[in-house]
Amino acid sequence: MLRRSRIISKVWRQQHSYQAKTAKLEEILGSVEHQVRQSLGLVNLYLSLLEGQPLDAQGQTVTGNLRTTVTEIAERLTTILGAPDGPNAHSPSVELRQFVSDRGRTFRPSLQAKHLTLQLPAETAWLQADPHQMGQVIDNLLCNAIAFSPQGGMIEWTWDVFEGEVLMQITDQGPGIPPQAGQAVFQPGYTQRPQGQGLGLAIVHKIVREHGGRIWVNNLAQGGAQFSVIFPQTQTLQSSPSPSSRREQSPECDYSRAAC
Repeated sequence: MLRRSRIISKVWRQQHSYQAKTAKLEEILGSVEHQVRQSLGLVNLYLSLLEGQPLDAQGQTVTGNLRTTVTEIAERLTTILGAPDGPNAHSPSVELRQFVSDRGRTFRPSLQAKHLTLQLPAETAWLQADPHQMGQVIDNLLCNAIAFSPQGGMIEWTWDVFEGEVLMQITDQGPGIPPQAGQAVFQPGYTQRPQGQGLGLAIVHKIVREHGGRIWVNNLAQGGAQFSVIFPQTQTLQSSPSPSSRREQSPECDYSRAAC
């Protein structure tokens, strides 16, 4: 009876701690959203002033591109911070290999700067998820791996499908996480970077949980850190490459020298 009481007490403390951390993250994100929207409002104001002036063709193109970019940032902010929790019946399907490859291209300058190789499996997997939120998961995990990877290193993505779930892992060859950190890396405000804000992995953790998934990190014996994410799979593998076409694909995307 005493042991059962202790277990219940421990579970209650863990749940209370998680709720407090989630509330803190939501408070931080709300503050960030307010500041970003204020900045976007100023940019819109300046754009309106520019658009009221006589501009040549190049000036009109530049202001038009800026207006489009500001609109996209505002829409993405709304999607990330205001979207309903987790996937729903209207969420599109995300094909992981193509999706991760596309996100990798957006990080091409950072990968090239450190001569890093991004390696993907030849096989793919499907998830029903919000693309913007899934993009945040991929971007933050990839950004983290790039930041801690040594020059000329490799970042490897893998995924496996088992009993209705997709296990996705990203492995780098960096120094790993401090032993005392553990799962604290997902807490708002935790960072190992001098200029870091400590929000990236906290956002990843929040999105993964909202999708009914789990995330954890561990150091590898050979060095480096490995982040593991499990998502419920809501669509079976479809339109995936045939065995013959898989052999023809290169699983290695070396953005330091060539496009995937």
